[in-house]
Amino acid sequence: MMRIRPFRPTDIVAIEQQASQRGVLGIYEPQVSLRHGYELEAMGPAYTAEIAGGRVLAVAGLGEVFLDRQATAWAIFAEGWWAAVDRRAVVRALRAGLQTAPFARIEVLARMARPAEIRFLEFIGFTRRAVLEQWGPRSEAVMLLDRLGPVPVQEND
Repeated sequence: MMRIRPFRPTDIVAIEQQASQRGVLGIYEPQVSLRHGYELEAMGPAYTAEIAGGRVLAVAGLGEVFLDRQATAWAIFAEGWWAAVDRRAVVRALRAGLQTAPFARIEVLARMARPAEIRFLEFIGFTRRAVLEQWGPRSEAVMLLDRLGPVPVQEND
């Protein structure tokens, strides 16, 4: 049985990161450490999917870029996570999270070399916006996707 709960910094140490995500950020990639877990927790809302026995299958969240306006989505998946989860529950939770997030814009990057990941992001509600060539330490092509929501009301000063 899978459950989704609030992210805890220790989850980043517990997850067995899938091979396709390892080394994506090159020398800039944070070490798998409790410190990194606290950094992710401080960025904004985040959640963990785990199964019986406490195995962490996925962690995901939003990093607030501009207060109450824009966030960047992030996720780390365990090896074999998709086969071990209730897929419908994961999709429902991700879509609900995007719908209720208080941001006018949520963006995410996906590597062009991983088209299935781009299709999955589209399936949960993101829209393709641009290809960024030679991005990051690997100088690879990535797709910028976003989800636009209602523009929050601004208070007049």
